[in-house]
Amino acid sequence: MAKVVTERAAQDPNDLEKTVGAAHPVCCCRNAVSRTSLQTLPTGRETAAKEQTMKLASVRLIARDIRGLVAFYETVTGAKADWLAPVFAEIVTPGASLAIGSEATVALFQEGSAEAAANRTSIIEFQVNDIDAEFTRLKALDVVHAPKLLPWGNRTFQLRDPEGNLVSLYMPETEAAKARFGLCSYGLSRHFRVGCRGGSTVAAGRDDQPSSITGRSFPRGDRESCDDSEPGIQ
Repeated sequence: MAKVVTERAAQDPNDLEKTVGAAHPVCCCRNAVSRTSLQTLPTGRETAAKEQTMKLASVRLIARDIRGLVAFYETVTGAKADWLAPVFAEIVTPGASLAIGSEATVALFQEGSAEAAANRTSIIEFQVNDIDAEFTRLKALDVVHAPKLLPWGNRTFQLRDPEGNLVSLYMPETEAAKARFGLCSYGLSRHFRVGCRGGSTVAAGRDDQPSSITGRSFPRGDRESCDDSEPGIQ
């Protein structure tokens, strides 16, 4: 659940943070008569997560061609990989990291314990804000199927990476699915986007290759102008 708090704009835009307080980023709409912010209350999913002592930090792929596989996921996510060693790279997203290691790293654990290009069960999934835009951007890759609505309310399409792993991009489509993920009616998480529809407190990972997957929330105090023609999140 989320509670909407609307206040008249102060003479000094910085006073807005004092008005709504707290630590949520605020979208500042130029020339707007009022400002809208959200005071977010924990959802059931978030409460359950806080009670857990373990978190999913990353998924790791073993690659025959690590540079080729890393380049594929940089294209999909729009994020630049962090090379922590010549045989190991990570792509960090807001939810978790995708780690990619070369076949040479398997022996560091146990010789023969993992095999590259042999996955037939696991699917790597990325939640996005606009499934159709992502499909348009990525449809030149190895597409398994076009966007479709699944029974649990997500709209998704799948790709296959260069080593055969299935990759899903999905967007909660139905109201029930949006509520499950704590999303507003426009699709973005209430934690990341507040104020108005046209602007955003979420930015793409790379300027030259925008993507809705690797958005980051601006620190409190940073402001983006936005179209104030749409109302705040209700």
